[in-house]
Amino acid sequence: MGRSRKKNLVISAMVLTVTALLLRGAGMLFRVYLSREIGAEGMGIHQLSSSVYLLFVNLSSAGIAMGVTRLVAEELAKGTAASVKRMVRRCCALALILGVTMMSIQFFGANLIARLWLRDERAALSLQVLAPSLPVIALSCCYKGYFTAQERVTGISASQIAEQLFRMAVTFWLLPKALPLGLAKACAAITLATTGSEIFSCLLLAAMYRRDKRRLQTMPNGARPWFGRVIPRLLAVSSPIAIRSCFRSALSSIENAMIPAGLKRSGSSGTDALAQYGRLKGMTLPILFFPSSLLASFSTLLVSKLARSRGEGCPATQERQTISRVIRLTLIFSIYIAGSFWLFAGELGQAIYREPQIGHMLRILAPLVPFMYLESMVDGMLTALDQQVSIMTYNMVDSLLRVALVFFLLPSFGMDGFFVVMYISNLFTSMLSARKLFSVTKLPVKWGSWVIAPLFSIGASGAALWLVLPRMLGALEGVAWLPSLPVLRCIAGLPLAGIFYLIFLFLTGSLTREDFRWAIAGFLPKRKHKPQ
Repeated sequence: MGRSRKKNLVISAMVLTVTALLLRGAGMLFRVYLSREIGAEGMGIHQLSSSVYLLFVNLSSAGIAMGVTRLVAEELAKGTAASVKRMVRRCCALALILGVTMMSIQFFGANLIARLWLRDERAALSLQVLAPSLPVIALSCCYKGYFTAQERVTGISASQIAEQLFRMAVTFWLLPKALPLGLAKACAAITLATTGSEIFSCLLLAAMYRRDKRRLQTMPNGARPWFGRVIPRLLAVSSPIAIRSCFRSALSSIENAMIPAGLKRSGSSGTDALAQYGRLKGMTLPILFFPSSLLASFSTLLVSKLARSRGEGCPATQERQTISRVIRLTLIFSIYIAGSFWLFAGELGQAIYREPQIGHMLRILAPLVPFMYLESMVDGMLTALDQQVSIMTYNMVDSLLRVALVFFLLPSFGMDGFFVVMYISNLFTSMLSARKLFSVTKLPVKWGSWVIAPLFSIGASGAALWLVLPRMLGALEGVAWLPSLPVLRCIAGLPLAGIFYLIFLFLTGSLTREDFRWAIAGFLPKRKHKPQ
């Protein structure tokens, strides 16, 4: 890969990462606001409708963005400007057909879904309000796939930021008016803001794509005017992803509907069961996944990078080096996040939501973080290596396993039973996906630098923090303008734990200067050699 392309990859990854952090941060604050306005029960209703909505989103658009990214990346290397534009047009037409079909089913079937599936008719209005966003999301996926393939993600980032700001502004305006009308109307107000923001974001992306088409005219002409048929190639890439996502979303929706019912069978009241579900799905899991935004952007761009590398015939050793480094850095990062959640679970739950139950859930689920984050990165790399069918198979089996375990464990063990389900599920899928990646790439597992050294480093960091942090906070005790103790422990403890962690990683050799050079090399200008 040339220096200019590497520079584009690094810059694109940085833009996506910063954008993801801003959006996740704003989203987290937004969830805190929602949880305080509509309560845990309201969050439960909102999550129930969102789980069904996610299924219809996947039915209308799953795999399209990844498929367009793969196809446009290949076409940019081998095709012409005309073939790229024709490809995008065909993809947009297919996306609109799927989106309109799913919109009609969700809108007219909302009452039936809420009554028979979710067993809470208060979710019906939210499903109807969300339906018009489905064709818009499908169309947006095509534009996002196009810009990602070109490693020009500024437009995507701008549209996502604008979408989030629009959603928050409309919610802040509508929610106070809807709250006196009941939880059903309050949740519908939140979803109305979501629909409006998706439409706004799609219009921005469409305008940027129309302007960007002029750049395609400067492409050199390829050997043929159109590189292959669009729809069969798109379906070949996106169908396994779509089947996997839709099947998993369908079973996830069933699972989400079963959780409150299972909690009620274990002895909880209807209100308490819905509140427990809202705390877990709407409040705890977003905290667990918040740091993964640092990895999600790199995972998306790795698909384009690995696809291009394979198309250009890069050596297998170079591919293995890239994958090995990505796995090691993913585990280093995720083990630090897991350790931080374990050490500061109570403080984070109290500081963010002012609920001790959130801290309890965070500490129980913290050890799962490395498996969750690793699975996300490995799935992206397997997709780039044409192993979508394997991922689909693993996820389908996992979804069936989760539904069966929820059915049998929740009535007897309540929420503790669902924690067991999450452990079994995440260990199962992450290990199978990693095993497949190692088998396909012939990559050896490096337990020392990937796992043992980071685990030792986070343990040593926790011990050092236990010695230093109380003395530091004791010196600040009594200062009036400082925040509350839980917030202060997070503000002081998390960065300090990170510093100790980096020191121990360097001492153990798991992290080197070369890793930092690899990350920033794309920003360095190419040296010009003076003529002799």
